Amino acid sequence: MYPRLLSAIAEGVYLLAAERNPNTVKMTSYAPSLMNRDWYNWTPDMISFEALQTATVRSASYWLQWLFSHYRGTQTLPITASGGQINPLYWVATIDEQSGTIYVKVINTLNDTVPLNLQFTQQYHSVNGTILTAPDLNSYNYINNMTVVTPQPIDFSGSNSSSSYGTQGTFQWDVPKFSVNVLQFNCQ
Repeated sequence: MYPRLLSAIAEGVYLLAAERNPNTVKMTSYAPSLMNRDWYNWTPDMISFEALQTATVRSASYWLQWLFSHYRGTQTLPITASGGQINPLYWVATIDEQSGTIYVKVINTLNDTVPLNLQFTQQYHSVNGTILTAPDLNSYNYINNMTVVTPQPIDFSGSNSSSSYGTQGTFQWDVPKFSVNVLQFNCQ
């Protein structure tokens, strides 16, 4: 009935590929988007609703789309993984040329943390992040619990991460299992 965290992770991998190839992929969309729970033809949908507005359920897929639309750059940046090729981590880096903010979107498809090592030619002075995850890969938002899978701020102070803010900044972090993450590096 409702898209699961697994759905959002798979959709996120697809969207990362689209962002990595902006000269080929011009636009994306999500369908079906809306489902009236009183009468519907198909499931799952991104948002389900009924007459009572407070009973609107935003699915894991909705929150993935929300993350990708709110944290986006104007130019794709080259990024190289020190640990090898794509899989189990999927990533893309973009920069908002007006604000100088770098966004790195990282998806971990494993049931274990995976180390991430980034190196920047730009100097950054702070980093924050947002994570979309849940206790179980099959978790989903539903009418009686609409916040099982929602974006949360990442607390880097309690995690296994380290940063260097010099002229060539580095960032190391253990990416949590089954998660979609957006890291925001503030450079100006």
